[in-house]
Amino acid sequence: MGVRGLSTFIKERRDKFLVRHKLCNEVVILDGDNVIHYINANSKGLNFAFGGDYQKYAWKVEAFFNNLQRCGITPIVLLDGGSDPSNRKLKTAFSRLTSKLEVTRKLAPTSQHRHTCLPLLTKAAFVEVLNRLGLPYAVCPFEADEPVAALARHLSCSVVSDDTDFFAFGVRCVPLGSLSAEPECGLDGQPYMDCTLFRHDRFMEEYGLRPQLMPLLACLLGNDYISPGSLRAFFRHVPRPYGQRRGRPSALRISGALAWLRRHTDPEEALQEVLSLIRKEERAIVGQLVRRLMDNYSQCGWSEDLIGQLRLPPGLVGTTAEQDSEVLPSTEESESQPVDRLANLSLNGTAESLKRTRDEPDAASDDDLSDDGSEDMEDVSDDASEDYADADVSGDDVSGCDDESSAVLDGRLLLDGAPPPGWLSDALRRGQCTNDVINLMSGQPLLEEPQVEDPRQRPSCVCVEPLLRWLCTCLHGQPDRAVTVYRRADSGRSVVRRQLAPPAADAPQPPPLAAVPAMTLAERRHAVLMALGAPLVPSSSSEKNSVPGQTPLAVPECTQEPAKESERRSAAGVTLGAALDVLPERHHLLAAALCYWRRHSVAPVTAAHLGALLLPERRSEPGVSRLAGPDPRLLSGDVSFEQRVAHQLAQLQCVLAQANNINTLMGAPLQLVSPSRVFAGPLVYNALMQLRRLGLEAVEQWLTEPALREWRRELELLCRVTGVDPELRPAKPVLVPAAKASRPAAGEVGKTKEVGDGMGRSKTSRRARPQPQLTGNKFAALLQDSDGGASGDDSDASGDS
Repeated sequence: MGVRGLSTFIKERRDKFLVRHKLCNEVVILDGDNVIHYINANSKGLNFAFGGDYQKYAWKVEAFFNNLQRCGITPIVLLDGGSDPSNRKLKTAFSRLTSKLEVTRKLAPTSQHRHTCLPLLTKAAFVEVLNRLGLPYAVCPFEADEPVAALARHLSCSVVSDDTDFFAFGVRCVPLGSLSAEPECGLDGQPYMDCTLFRHDRFMEEYGLRPQLMPLLACLLGNDYISPGSLRAFFRHVPRPYGQRRGRPSALRISGALAWLRRHTDPEEALQEVLSLIRKEERAIVGQLVRRLMDNYSQCGWSEDLIGQLRLPPGLVGTTAEQDSEVLPSTEESESQPVDRLANLSLNGTAESLKRTRDEPDAASDDDLSDDGSEDMEDVSDDASEDYADADVSGDDVSGCDDESSAVLDGRLLLDGAPPPGWLSDALRRGQCTNDVINLMSGQPLLEEPQVEDPRQRPSCVCVEPLLRWLCTCLHGQPDRAVTVYRRADSGRSVVRRQLAPPAADAPQPPPLAAVPAMTLAERRHAVLMALGAPLVPSSSSEKNSVPGQTPLAVPECTQEPAKESERRSAAGVTLGAALDVLPERHHLLAAALCYWRRHSVAPVTAAHLGALLLPERRSEPGVSRLAGPDPRLLSGDVSFEQRVAHQLAQLQCVLAQANNINTLMGAPLQLVSPSRVFAGPLVYNALMQLRRLGLEAVEQWLTEPALREWRRELELLCRVTGVDPELRPAKPVLVPAAKASRPAAGEVGKTKEVGDGMGRSKTSRRARPQPQLTGNKFAALLQDSDGGASGDDSDASGDS
């Protein structure tokens, strides 16, 4: 959310309102979603055309926070949660969804330097870095602006964000874009981050405004809730300031509103005058909406209830640690062991008291951020208005505010009119679910983010609709509950509104959410794997080697192999039960997700796909690191970009996101899939192309002998689990029939030629044909052909030999 045009207006007058500031040795509140988009848009080397480049992105995020910590800065990160339950922002969200769709349609390796988009799992990769660094953070139930402002006021600290709404909140604000890229060192040796600080008092003094009028100014200029068109009649009656007849329309509008507000002292009196200038039939709705937003700007304050919702670390705000018998404290995630959030729940669902292994930071607030980072949004175009009508977007006025009572109570998220279980609230606050889960809980529409995919195919998010239906049934216990989804149309040129299809007759049935605490670890694992189509199969070897109380993952019974294939694998020393006993714990949920992906992929999933997905975690190998960047031939357009492969990778990201959601709803019996460990778009794409072209020979060039043995073993196990043929067969060379081969022109004999390999790639080959010694009439005939002259028939050309 941002006040339209205000950011540019202040930057053009930076000498008056922005002062240099050395940021060091203090606590700051970070608008998390704003930071996510800022790092994604301003980091060099991220390749958006191949899906998420999550490994590089995680390194950028870690470097950003390391720079803050070097300066003694304590960041508290607050992230946005679900959509606004009042639906007042639905049209704004729809407009942004349409803009993102247009960007993803234009994205390709040859154009990715001109466009940016936010890959699907970027937020999960960001939260993963926060956990690894041990930073205090939290995901708010809905929008984070008000909790961010309230926490900043309570701690008397600055907010770091490019969102101009914080100018209206009246808190100290450091524009995120003003932070220096690297720490600087002062004369005393103290490192600091050079930045600018917005002087709220100077702004008020310059235009003669009272502080209580700033919220009304933000409403008049328009934000995510109020479009500029709603108050267009008011601005027609506002004269432009003297001497400002030319300039940007938004700057003239802001100057006019400031000059008009200067004559008023009471916000309510000024609002009544504004309403008198618009149409009578709109006054009640606009007045109610503006008053509510003004209250949000001016009355957000700190409360003990907010402390309980955010679960801030003890001592940070002068509070004691909260003891809640219904909430299981989250444990730190381990690289080797899955996090089981219900392991200490008794059969009646109550939690035993546990001590944290170390201080776990838990600061939470809702952040709001404009998805594209810009606040200078103009009126919605006519084309967008037509899209609204086609998609049946409603709820952009205050008439829909009454529906939020069943989903929200005093800012708290409700599930069917009651607070969700404590263990689930903790998982949501820790960011271990996507916003789809929060929207399903509150009954809000699902906004499926567009990805780089094949526009000729159905959207990649369609493949996970059965998983969304599973989540909804688990949360509400109603298989036929209506769920609205906004996604790309099958044509690929617009956003449409659809309803989730009811579950199929043979679809796996989830356990009720209330029954989850009473389930054993093995039962919850079984539920996760059944939802993804990878059921548990007990085997003697797995029961023998498994950890007590845990049921190992196994291959579905339906995966049958020919006798010869089974004998070949047995000879290799890999049995059905032992395959998943040996598979690392971190790959159990990944293997289940790959089973689902294989069945719903737009194209067949082969061993080359699985082998490529095992390479990002081996990026330290020199040969693998060379694959991290896009092929230069792709960037220049010499080699075609395979959109079908990009579509498959987009489908995989959708499956991984929903697999983590299902796992979290079952109390995290398996280790969550790490985006930065598993998925690196350019690396996976390049490795897949090479594996399809060269087979195992390509991997032998990338990995050292020990790493190659481990890679082959894990690939064999994954193939056994997913039912994929483990053979890596190189592509057959393209042979040109001799009867159809054309004679080369003069000067082309022996030259190199680009030959396709049948997979969208090209390779350089040299024509290798014998060059006979030509004498007499044969040589003369060849010269005639090369000169383009008429050649006689064979008898004339040959002459006497």
